[in-house]
Amino acid sequence: MRLRMLAPACAAGVLVQLLLSQPAPAQTRPCDRLPADCRSVMEEKTEAAVSSPAVEASGEPAAQAATPEAAAAPRAVPLAPLIPFAAPAAPAPEAVLPALPAPVPTPFDTGAVRLADADSYQDAYHVLSKENGCSRFFGGPANAVEVLNGLALKLRRKHLGDEFAIRQTGDYTNYHNLQTGGSYRLFEEASLNTSGPFSRHAETYGRYDDRTIGRFRARSRPGRVLILLHELGHLIMARRGGWLLPNDGHDAALSARNTRAVEGHCLGELLALGE
Repeated sequence: MRLRMLAPACAAGVLVQLLLSQPAPAQTRPCDRLPADCRSVMEEKTEAAVSSPAVEASGEPAAQAATPEAAAAPRAVPLAPLIPFAAPAAPAPEAVLPALPAPVPTPFDTGAVRLADADSYQDAYHVLSKENGCSRFFGGPANAVEVLNGLALKLRRKHLGDEFAIRQTGDYTNYHNLQTGGSYRLFEEASLNTSGPFSRHAETYGRYDDRTIGRFRARSRPGRVLILLHELGHLIMARRGGWLLPNDGHDAALSARNTRAVEGHCLGELLALGE
């Protein structure tokens, strides 16, 4: 028998047909390629994780599954114990600090500032710069001293005859201090009568020996301070509105009532000045 030789092209076609007719190899998962001992370890760990005892509502561990089907069933996840939660306490209210009192203006240096009567100014400052019934009547130490300083700078010595101790005339300017809350006015001109009770000249002493300012002698220390305080009452506005003392320039009776009103609030401090 004589063998026939296949042409090369035909042989190649047969080979391709044979390769295509072979079944495709099954795809292998990564785990299938692991060694047998590795797979067994993983299976044991998986089984241990799935078969952890669950906590029942009573808190006792649940009985382990008796069959592989029960072991494969999903287990309840253990619940963390509840921790009591206290609501945060309400924040404490912020402490409200009392407002600090306004600082009292410093006294003038009587050696550097020209004043009509330095001694009387210093006595009045001593009375008003402290917390007492007299300074409170004038709106408190800070307000009272502020107005006293303003009046002291305005006062000029002038001969006015026998009628007035101090006379304030002309237009006036209103002031309001936001810190103290006080309001007051200052006149364009303020004159201290050199012939009146403030006078220290010997020729005028006799004319005022029998006169009084309130209960005090006209030329005494408390008498002169009472005159200054009386004038402050015409300058400071009252809390209720209007001036502490109504104008009394040509009304002697009203002027005397105004003086008694100031004396009633400042008597203790005036008596402490001595004569």
